[in-house]
Amino acid sequence: MNQGWFWKIWERFGLLFVILAGIIGLSFSSPNFLTVNNFKNFVNQAAVVAIAGAGMTFAIAGGGFDLSVGSVLALAACVGAKTLINGSVAASVMASIGIGTGIGILNGLIITKLRVPTFIATLAMMTIVRGIALIYTKGRDINIITEPSKEAVYKFFGGGYVFSLPVPMLLMVVIFVVFYVILRHTPFGRHVCAVGSNEEAAINSGLNVDRIKLIVFALVGLTTAISAVIQTSQLMGVNGGTSGLGFELQAIAVVVLGGTSLNGGRGKLFGTMMGAILVAIANNGLNLHNTPIFYQYLVLGLILLMAVSIDGLRSRFFRPAGTWSER
Repeated sequence: MNQGWFWKIWERFGLLFVILAGIIGLSFSSPNFLTVNNFKNFVNQAAVVAIAGAGMTFAIAGGGFDLSVGSVLALAACVGAKTLINGSVAASVMASIGIGTGIGILNGLIITKLRVPTFIATLAMMTIVRGIALIYTKGRDINIITEPSKEAVYKFFGGGYVFSLPVPMLLMVVIFVVFYVILRHTPFGRHVCAVGSNEEAAINSGLNVDRIKLIVFALVGLTTAISAVIQTSQLMGVNGGTSGLGFELQAIAVVVLGGTSLNGGRGKLFGTMMGAILVAIANNGLNLHNTPIFYQYLVLGLILLMAVSIDGLRSRFFRPAGTWSER
């Protein structure tokens, strides 16, 4: 029996059904779920993961992934926080973005020039960058205490509003629109998917695969740094040892859950956003029910396992992963 019809429906509406079911369930189980304050918290949580997920979508569509994003988020947040205390808001944001993008480029260079497998390279960088963050902060928390005017401007990134819409949500939407255009309507986006579909064929067709990978990992670092700025402006503090722990799993989970295949060759940015919303709903619901943090890690692991399982079933029953288009 042809089961392709099921996966076609799931591809288009599956996550929306699950998100709707989660919203309905939590609205009955918790009276605080459908409130303005909780909506703000929920959107802020989703935006942080979704923005980093946008960069991760390119990495996975290109046949790779980045395990270092949690550590990169921590270091970018630490450097940005200290820069804000001693300098300006602009310098702080640029420092965070520079750190994140720079580490992304370094990942790309290690993978393309030293020919280190992506898994090993990013796993090593995850540990190295985390160690640098701890050395940089001497293992201490950084609490942002500075002039009220600077604090107000910096807090705008994570908690401000434009036309009554949360700034993190607006940043998320802008980034996803730009990345969608790049992925769907530019040669670079098609080349990323071509590399993820068949790297050897991409090389034989004349594509500069090393340059493509380098740009992709720079995008991952850039989006992770933006997430770091948003999260730090929300918390007004950071810890180099604990910030971003497990963030790489969240970023990969929302991408795969959204329909981007771990086999590479296709990317679904709208699906990534929906995946981030689903993970945020799960975390928000657990917080509203005062669930201990270790259960939240359990739920995240189950979501990741579900995402990978769905990806495997999709590839088996629906269609091969190696398509360049996003449906």
